[in-house]
Amino acid sequence: MRGLFIHIVVYGVVNALLVGVWLVTTGSPLALTQVSTQVSTDPGLALRNGFWPLAVAAGWGGALVIHLGVWLSAVLFGGGRRRRIRREARRAALSPKPPELPASTTWTPVISVGQDLAQHATRAAIGLVESLASKAANRPAESQVPSGRHWVAVMFTDLVGSTDLAESLGDARWLKLLAAHRRLVRECVGANRGTEVGTQGDGFLVRFNSPDAAVACAVAIQRRSAASRRHEPLMPELRVGIHAGEAVADDNDLVGRVINLAARVNEAAEPGEILVTEPAADHLSPGVPLIDRGLRPLKGIGQPRHLLAVAWRE
Repeated sequence: MRGLFIHIVVYGVVNALLVGVWLVTTGSPLALTQVSTQVSTDPGLALRNGFWPLAVAAGWGGALVIHLGVWLSAVLFGGGRRRRIRREARRAALSPKPPELPASTTWTPVISVGQDLAQHATRAAIGLVESLASKAANRPAESQVPSGRHWVAVMFTDLVGSTDLAESLGDARWLKLLAAHRRLVRECVGANRGTEVGTQGDGFLVRFNSPDAAVACAVAIQRRSAASRRHEPLMPELRVGIHAGEAVADDNDLVGRVINLAARVNEAAEPGEILVTEPAADHLSPGVPLIDRGLRPLKGIGQPRHLLAVAWRE
């Protein structure tokens, strides 16, 4: 029993430390929340999204189950051992009692010592993980937006008709498609030095320091998405909206009219289209091919806006 108890404690402490290492190196508290949902629904998806401590926990968990099975077998079928223990107990009762120890002498049962050590180890592991999570949340990183007003290029993306597709495919199949799409978008965002501000469902809000970077990222996403549809015809087409202007950054979030306008431009885009506003187009380097879409009314925006489409197809 003592060996199994120690095994369980060590298993919990080591896995807590591994999660802490993941938080500091590649994860974040927000990612941990998303991954915890994925672990309960599709563990394979969590592994594909980079949550490597799950592999250690799963493999070691199998060994722990085997240990538990061995202990249960000993408890259920170890009758001979129990009879031997009872005989020894009867002999001990008939033998002379050892002299009593002085009152000042104290004994601590081994199991009690083990429990105390386990409690201290568990508390230390929890404290370490909380400390690492706090450092991961507060460490300076490219993904965090400094507070204040900033001139930024903002990109919204979403998959066209994804709600109906998710209903027809079912959760398991749709989650695999969605995971592949998210990986593709995040790889393109990272390659173009963008910062993921938020995601909801299959949509992304990303900020860039320049419209050139935003358009380059959008073109890369569209081209890679088109290539992936040759192998996965069910993947929906993507639409992208880009606007540039001043936004207010607070608590790693962006707010302001520039965000609202970029979202409306994204809604106005056709499937497979990249739409940019005139302010964003004015700051693009020469040579970016643009197609004039004219003045377009946008939902919730008082005046029509001049929009242009990026000719991204090779």
